[in-house]
Amino acid sequence: MMPRRASQADRDFVERLVQEIAHALKEEKRYAIYEEKLSVAFPRADKFRETKIQEFAREHGWRLRHYSDGLCAIFDLDPTIDR
Repeated sequence: MMPRRASQADRDFVERLVQEIAHALKEEKRYAIYEEKLSVAFPRADKFRETKIQEFAREHGWRLRHYSDGLCAIFDLDPTIDR
């Protein structure tokens, strides 16, 4: 089975998610994204979901601080990156 290609709507959603997290982390130490939004960008059926969320965070200069399958992912700024 071939992986599904992300639609333009999915890519737009992920970009809005990036902007939401980036904006929140300017004001807060941590930011949670709950399952309703998380499942759009990272389907629950993906057995590598947590790893992909970690990679997503790393690509944007964040860390995945906590992940609870079916509930949320909590992000913060990666302290190893100079800002």
